[in-house]
Amino acid sequence: MAVADLESISHTIPSRTTSFESIPEVVGTIEGRCDGAAPLTPSGKKKHMVKMLTLILLPIIVLTTLAIADFITTVRHSMDATETYRNVRLSQQIGSLVHSLQRERDMTALYISSLLGENGPERKTFLINTYPTTDEVLQSIDDWPVEGTTAHQKFHNKDAFINYLFKYRLTLENHNITIYDVIHFYTDTIQIFINWLSQSVRRSGGQGIWETLVAFQFVIVGMEQIGIERTLGAVFFTKGGFDQRDYLWYMKKRQVGESCIGTSKIYSPLVTSILDEKLSWVVYDFQTAISKMRKEVAQNNINRLPSWQEGTWWFENMTMYIDTLNEIQSAMAVIILSRLDAAVETDRADLAMSIGILVVVISIGIVIVKSVEILTASCQGYTLKLAEQTHSLNQERKRTDTLLNQLLPKSVVKSLKCNQNAMPEAFSMATILFSDIVEFTRICSGSTPIQVVDMLNTVYTVFDRFIGKYDVYKVETIGDAYMIVSGVPKRNGNKHGREIALIALDLLQSVKSVVIPHKRGVAMTVRIGIHSGPVVAGIVGSKMPRYCLFGDTVNMASRMESNGLPNRIQVSEATHKILSNVGGFSMTKRGGILIKGCGLVKTYWLHGKQQDEESQGGKSSQGELNLPGQCVDDNNV
Repeated sequence: MAVADLESISHTIPSRTTSFESIPEVVGTIEGRCDGAAPLTPSGKKKHMVKMLTLILLPIIVLTTLAIADFITTVRHSMDATETYRNVRLSQQIGSLVHSLQRERDMTALYISSLLGENGPERKTFLINTYPTTDEVLQSIDDWPVEGTTAHQKFHNKDAFINYLFKYRLTLENHNITIYDVIHFYTDTIQIFINWLSQSVRRSGGQGIWETLVAFQFVIVGMEQIGIERTLGAVFFTKGGFDQRDYLWYMKKRQVGESCIGTSKIYSPLVTSILDEKLSWVVYDFQTAISKMRKEVAQNNINRLPSWQEGTWWFENMTMYIDTLNEIQSAMAVIILSRLDAAVETDRADLAMSIGILVVVISIGIVIVKSVEILTASCQGYTLKLAEQTHSLNQERKRTDTLLNQLLPKSVVKSLKCNQNAMPEAFSMATILFSDIVEFTRICSGSTPIQVVDMLNTVYTVFDRFIGKYDVYKVETIGDAYMIVSGVPKRNGNKHGREIALIALDLLQSVKSVVIPHKRGVAMTVRIGIHSGPVVAGIVGSKMPRYCLFGDTVNMASRMESNGLPNRIQVSEATHKILSNVGGFSMTKRGGILIKGCGLVKTYWLHGKQQDEESQGGKSSQGELNLPGQCVDDNNV
């Protein structure tokens, strides 16, 4: 079937419908009439509008765009500065909280390690004295960094965390708690806040001080690592040594902590200057004492004796160091906030100027637009008319598509639209299903023509509901005959047999619920026949063309139906072999039946799907099946 056949189809549609091939001609004719000012087509409308608005609105549009872009940039910069200010201010508070939690962690670890010694009550007093400081810092936090998070329900808000920390403090009397439990509890808690600090630095946008912000973050992370070093070092001196795991843990924290402090000095000279300034005020050289005791820990002499006094010296010296770092991060936060204050003030001035420019540009634009509104009023009328015509054309186009897709397969229609010839096509393997209504002639003899049409429409409407469920194509309905195929026009490998078998079972099941409208007491029964084999498909005719199937496979499928029994599905030996290879179907041998022109033919009854779904695995094959011939002799049955 050539493209001319598709054109003949469009001629059968009412004249109000526009075919696909005629659309360019119609549009071209209208454009030929629009050389004047009336924009009857999209092309004419564009020319008319461009002539009027280009010279008038283009400069205004450019100025407005620039003004808006400048305004948006200024607003974003101001919002970034404000957000950075908020994050740094909150980071300062969180830094104080981390410092307090570090001290509470260390005192708790010392207390746990002294429960069995004579210093237990004294350590308990020191520990309890750290709680008010931590609680006071918690209450002073204006915002909560992880508000609303679902990842840490115990940190959902400030009150939840305070309650969580309070309950943990009450469990310290439990003798099953070890130093490592304490360290991990507080370290994991602190890490959540440090993670938020890292996220806030990434979200801040820099504002020209990103190096200082990174250094600020490294100081806080370094404080946490050195804080863990302080705790582990105190354990070393009080226990008299480390095992291998604790030693590696200590050395890792020491190296990471010092590396973070060193990196912060590289990113911001403020760290070095503030640290030198703080150390110049200190009379006692605690750094020398720390270096000496670090060497003892690094040597990890397993023969040394436990010493609470050395543990206390270590703790006090490291506390002085960590307090100095805490003062450094607080001083850096003050410097960062002062710089951000200046940036915010500058952004506010820029924002006011941007708003003024934007207002002026918009005002000028409004005046110009109002002046050309009268000129564009006539074009709007033409545009509305054109929109209505376009809408009607699209509706007619959809109706044409729907009609063509109902007459022919979508793949064939697509080829015809692309000016490709729809030549007949041979399919090496497909499965065809025929069904008809049992005693249809007797039912019709007692029915009026309208009742017969109503009955057939009821049956086929039920059948058609299953077409979209499977990979099948409805070929035609002639009287009470219903014909569908799988594997045509879209090849689907060896799936065609299974698809037809499944829809056949559904059709047989669904017909049981069909009631003949004018004969309520008469049960509806059908015969179904299935056969697989090669077919040729092509379009026949140019007036109301039909997509037809040809070949012995069609005849054999029809005879499988006509020689079947009511409410039974008869399949040929070829289809039986396909379904057996696929698996999952229950079939029994009927035996040999006499088929005109073929002699005795082996047939089978298809009963349904097997209950064991696992049987549907491993038997299928992607290659072509070696099926038996269309007919067999008596000796082969």
